Amino acid sequence: MRDSGSEQDYPLRPPRRRYGYRGNGRRYHFNEEEDEAAVDEPAEDEDFVPLLPPGGTQKALIIGAGAGILCALQSIAITLFNAPTYQAYDTATQQAVKQALAFTTLGYAVLTFFGSLLIYLIAGFITGKVAVQRRCGFLEGFVAGAITYLASFITHYIPNYPGNQHAAAGVGDVGSASGGLLVILILLLLWGLIGGLVSLLGAWLATRRHPYYVGD
Repeated sequence: MRDSGSEQDYPLRPPRRRYGYRGNGRRYHFNEEEDEAAVDEPAEDEDFVPLLPPGGTQKALIIGAGAGILCALQSIAITLFNAPTYQAYDTATQQAVKQALAFTTLGYAVLTFFGSLLIYLIAGFITGKVAVQRRCGFLEGFVAGAITYLASFITHYIPNYPGNQHAAAGVGDVGSASGGLLVILILLLLWGLIGGLVSLLGAWLATRRHPYYVGD
């Protein structure tokens, strides 16, 4: 016969306290053992979403739009700040000088690209904190990546924009070709996928210890 006072009758650690959100956005706690029956019963509030804050998709879209605009601004800032280098490349006649300047402009492009990746990662981390669901992080990054590409595409049609002289011909050829729209769509999806995956990583870092994913 088991001893009613044995240690087996008591948990080895205090029961975990979990929390959820109701439609009004207020968080509440419940005890897994004491409120187990109440959790299994249908919630009286139809807007109840266990362990998830409300409006995750809307928050992801807002953060994604902000991150995309920030990426576009940093790209424009880097380009305008280094406008003399682009102008020198366009006017250079010596092949050695042109190659050196091309390597420099490539460095600016790499800097802009990794700067955008860092913004996607931070935005995904923020989305993970405020929305919890990691798919919202991917959605946020996809929106940010798409906006980044659209901004870059638009700047290629701005007259006298640094770097457009040697790129305008290629862009015009693609735009006038029958498959130009398809190419633009593919690049848009590619940038969205890159932004989505990087932001998903940020959301994972933000939620790797969250009770919604850790479980019991």
